[in-house]
Amino acid sequence: MAIAAFVLLLHPAFGWAQETLPIDVAEAAAFAAASDSIPELRERSATTASLLSVGSLLLPVITGGVLASHSGGTNQSGIGMSVAGVGLLLGPSAGYFYGGCPRRALAGIGIRAGITALTLAAMAVTPPVDGPDVDIVIGGAGLLLVSLEGIYEGFAVVDCVRSHNQASRPVGVWLAPGLAPRSINVALRVTY
Repeated sequence: MAIAAFVLLLHPAFGWAQETLPIDVAEAAAFAAASDSIPELRERSATTASLLSVGSLLLPVITGGVLASHSGGTNQSGIGMSVAGVGLLLGPSAGYFYGGCPRRALAGIGIRAGITALTLAAMAVTPPVDGPDVDIVIGGAGLLLVSLEGIYEGFAVVDCVRSHNQASRPVGVWLAPGLAPRSINVALRVTY
């Protein structure tokens, strides 16, 4: 975190306190060049990451649901379910990729893929029984678990992005000299 940013303008005669300093174009350019050489922190927004995760989950799921419900058993039904499935599997990780937390993004994809695989395996080995269709119950439970995990990821991404921003802050002192025809510019930034 940048605690202080000090700009010290020194003239060769060191008489800057007695005179007013007209800032000319050369001095401004030298100061801008000095300031540009100091490392900048480009933090990721935790809010944007959360909105990306939730939006990347909801948009494909809603689009896939609309396609599947309005297809009437045509080919679009399968396409709609595929779009919704990809949204459930990959969507919540979008915010983690944006926020600089790719390991957490891949872990979330792995968790959701594992839940999906276990659900499909349970549906494949369940014998048919009379009464309510067991496959619907198992599939619904798996869908609920994947959905809840995806929603959780949409809110948990905030902490991960904040941790990433904190860890990626540059620590140190930077001096950046700049020379102009009538002055020497020094930009100083202290961060910790």
